[in-house]
Amino acid sequence: SGTGSGASGAFRGSAASWGRSGGAALLRPGGIGLGDVKLVAVVGAALGAASVAAIGVALAGGALAGAAIAARHGWRRARTATLPLAPFIAAGSLAVLLLSG
Repeated sequence: SGTGSGASGAFRGSAASWGRSGGAALLRPGGIGLGDVKLVAVVGAALGAASVAAIGVALAGGALAGAAIAARHGWRRARTATLPLAPFIAAGSLAVLLLSG
């Protein structure tokens, strides 16, 4: 079970996570897909407050991957590259779940 406090913690985590990522999807269409938004909501429901750390780990991993693409192909080409976020969300969630114990 998640690190929230039962069903209410799961709902609050899901709503907060969905609100943050849904807002990002609306502000910059094409920047984050709605599948990623839904996945973040599920992570919020499963991990509750720990979802903040999971998404932070996911974004850090995505940023490192983006930096690697920029280093290899140049900044101009990296800005137009697409990078799936779901694997980073899954990895960040798994890392937080395993480390939180």
